[in-house]
Amino acid sequence: MTQYFELPEYSAILTFLDAVLAEINMGIFIYHLEDPEDERKLKLIYANKEASKCTGADMAPLVGKYILEAFPALAETEIPKAYRDVVVEGKSRRIGTVDYEDANLKKRSYAVRAFPMPAGCMGVLFES
Repeated sequence: MTQYFELPEYSAILTFLDAVLAEINMGIFIYHLEDPEDERKLKLIYANKEASKCTGADMAPLVGKYILEAFPALAETEIPKAYRDVVVEGKSRRIGTVDYEDANLKKRSYAVRAFPMPAGCMGVLFES
């Protein structure tokens, strides 16, 4: 199920994007960086339905959580900082192949690319 965090200032665009992104055969997360100095303040505001298919778990309950709440094993990586840098620098970044597993997600490998978006947001495209 596609899910997005209710941010009134982004509601209209997220509704529009949801219709488009639901048709893409890649997992997509959108994060909002609440504090440019703190990569832990990346809040997951959107996950398309393909994200749940790629990960093998329902991503809807993770929407609205900060990155390390949603994906605790990322605390041991440089990925949150890399995502913050995408927002701050405004440049896309190929993250590469990422192996991920935690208590809720079985180990899988993902090809990951991050890209900047307006209003302090960034997107993550991934496929397993």
